[in-house]
Amino acid sequence: MSKRELVDHLYQQQAKRNLTHRNIEDVVDTFFLHLSTFILRRKEYTCAKFGRFEVRKKNKRRIKHPQTGQWLEVPSKKTIHFQPSPVLKKKVNS
Repeated sequence: MSKRELVDHLYQQQAKRNLTHRNIEDVVDTFFLHLSTFILRRKEYTCAKFGRFEVRKKNKRRIKHPQTGQWLEVPSKKTIHFQPSPVLKKKVNS
């Protein structure tokens, strides 16, 4: 689902509340801005019925280039990991 599809879906769901399409888009933008800022600052964000986002560090490693066979070193980096909650997993698998 794209951001546009999310905004359109939320707009259709709230028809009785008199929010404009632009208002909903602003709320979605603000939510993702605050979520990303919080994750970067605190290194973790947990929402009980949804899941947990956390920053993880990947260590440097050596890989072999598949075409040349040359060994290369991949530097360490940070990634964002999402762990779904048991509630979300149950809904997905039902």
